Amino acid sequence: GLTERNPMNEAFARAISELQEQMKPLEEQIRPVTEQLTIKKKLINQLCAAAGGNPMYPDVEGEQVPTVGLGPILTDQYFGRPTATVVKEILERRKQSGMGAILLNDLFEAMKAGGFEFDSKDPETARRGVSITLGKNPAFIKIPSTGAWGLAEWYPNARRNKATANATASTNDAAGTPQVGRPEAGAETSSGSEPPVSGN
Repeated sequence: GLTERNPMNEAFARAISELQEQMKPLEEQIRPVTEQLTIKKKLINQLCAAAGGNPMYPDVEGEQVPTVGLGPILTDQYFGRPTATVVKEILERRKQSGMGAILLNDLFEAMKAGGFEFDSKDPETARRGVSITLGKNPAFIKIPSTGAWGLAEWYPNARRNKATANATASTNDAAGTPQVGRPEAGAETSSGSEPPVSGN
């Protein structure tokens, strides 16, 4: 009867549960690679469309846009909102999910998935504009070794390289790079001459 099969059912359930636990770290390892592949395939499809051709990877068009550990993102979640507010929310959601700083490409994709309005329709220009905006805002900090962006409050002992951030922003601004998003209140705009932070 059912009672006689219960011990076997419990053994199967335990085995399945153990296998699922073993899969979790493997899924965490491959997720970034899978997300990056999806992002690149979508970008190629966009280029194909711009050239008047058919998408090379139609299979990814129906996939959920990677949200880099953020969970579901509403298609209008970031529409009409300031850059710094959106980025701060994305970073805080990542932190709550056990993740940390975010790479610029992943940040761009998450913002786009949430309907954020970039000033430029060119993806590369828009990404560069986001980087400039973050570089001017003391609430954010870029990790030199990885290029990922995080909240400065997460790294109380880290010194922000203001001179480098301002120099980069000035160079790009001089080249005519449009500012992405709306101007942020309290954004850092001074061109201080602090010496660059050494790698030590």
